Amino acid sequence: MGICGSKVRSKHAKLSEIRKFSKLNIHQFYRFSQILGSGSFGTVKLAFSMEQEKNGLETKSYAVKSIDKHRIGNRLHLIQRELEILIQLDHPNIIRVYETFEDLRYYHFVMEYCRGGELFERIVKKGVFSERRCCIIMKQLFSAVHYMHQQGVTHRDLKPENLMLVSPDDDFDIRIIDFGLSKKYPPPQSTNQGRSQVRQQTKVGTPIYVAPEVLLGKYSQTCDEWSLGCIMYVLLCGEPPFFSNNIKILEDKIQNKEVQFNEKVWGQISNDAKQLLIKLLDKNPKKRITCAQALQSQWIYYNTTQISLRMESIPNNNEHENEKTIRLLKTYANISKLKKGTLNILLNQLNESQIQSLRLKFEEFDRDNNGTISVKEMTKIIKQLGLTDTEKEIQELIQKFHILKKSNSSIDDLSIHYSEFMMALLNQQQYLNEERIWGLFKQFDIENKNYITTTDVKRAFERRGKSLSTIKIDMMFKEISLNSQDQIDFQRFQDIMLADSLKTQDDDLDMNNIYKAPTNNSQNLIHLNQPKGDFNFGF
Repeated sequence: MGICGSKVRSKHAKLSEIRKFSKLNIHQFYRFSQILGSGSFGTVKLAFSMEQEKNGLETKSYAVKSIDKHRIGNRLHLIQRELEILIQLDHPNIIRVYETFEDLRYYHFVMEYCRGGELFERIVKKGVFSERRCCIIMKQLFSAVHYMHQQGVTHRDLKPENLMLVSPDDDFDIRIIDFGLSKKYPPPQSTNQGRSQVRQQTKVGTPIYVAPEVLLGKYSQTCDEWSLGCIMYVLLCGEPPFFSNNIKILEDKIQNKEVQFNEKVWGQISNDAKQLLIKLLDKNPKKRITCAQALQSQWIYYNTTQISLRMESIPNNNEHENEKTIRLLKTYANISKLKKGTLNILLNQLNESQIQSLRLKFEEFDRDNNGTISVKEMTKIIKQLGLTDTEKEIQELIQKFHILKKSNSSIDDLSIHYSEFMMALLNQQQYLNEERIWGLFKQFDIENKNYITTTDVKRAFERRGKSLSTIKIDMMFKEISLNSQDQIDFQRFQDIMLADSLKTQDDDLDMNNIYKAPTNNSQNLIHLNQPKGDFNFGF
């Protein structure tokens, strides 16, 4: 992560007191492989689920970030803040944290692994991107950052080095990482055109991507839109809009020089792209375009009304699929909390190729690309299908979705979030064969007792960052007609998981391929190097 400066808090609570970490041995659950990266605070290693390997299932790859307690020093609050923000965010283009562990020496974060590496490395290798490919990337970034801003989160260090590619095979599936400099404030009010309040803040970021108002130390969420403008500029021409090896000269250019489009480089780039860049790189943050407005821009509209490269091999959506999806959403709203939590575990076990068609269905339902599905969007789809559900009934349906909601979440509960939608679509017997259910059962029965107790359920949720009271766990058992002292054997667990699950075979959603393995010119762009004297530190 990059930083120009930071204020250190005088007192810090222990991270394990702020957030409930599992004290179970991480090596009981994950097999570590090679080191993916290392930095000031520890290492990131490739890891595999031992339970999945033991059951002969296709093993998902994970990245485990291990923070050394002795080396973290007075930066503990940065790690805590980053983790709390990541746990809150639920968007397909934001990196995910699956589980957290603590031992005597380390805090371990089990995270999504992006095999494609940094977008920065891809730019250096491939050079400039076509407008169409750039647009596919930027649309994901506008959607993810708009979602973040709606939750009150400002990233403050967006740059190609903090954007990861899920696969080495294409350029199209992006994850935003490194929230160490992020800040969380109350979400923006609609009366301010979606912009958050301007505040006196620390001067942070990476110089060639930092907004002019950040240099003055008084800024809002729109500093992220500036950074996105810089990223889009780099993707289209291979160099940043403002550059100097001297920090003071660079800052002067950012604050005073207008963005340039050299005809030799930009002659083949559309006017729509240039106009969007001008609006993103407006030095007046009050006039700067927001991500929500960028998603409605002519450039995004023109390039994405064509068939997306990411969707060319996917069968066309149809009315039957949408009716089935609505049916699954309605069923999911009424299943037990224990089953919902277990479907969340299943979702985190599946790789991108296994859930690709489900994710594309989410993107189809999320018509305004804001990362959630609103009552308005659901109502429109339901009416198009000729169903009779009223808006009030849809609101009541969606309110049943939010299980184990984080107490500090600012999210409006009248929308369906990404993971909830995906879990609802996993409630099908094609995903829930006996082998898969046995693997889920063992996620709770880690002591091989062949039954599950309330203590086992509490520990399983704790590993995933959800600290539930005894009362809530007891209510979970009561919901499935059990007392807190009762035990759930495998047969009972299987019955719980298969109850109300969809039985219909549907080749359109490619369920039969769930267990199959996924198919799987350098340029020296000196202007992407950081200027001498940069104050970055990284993990």
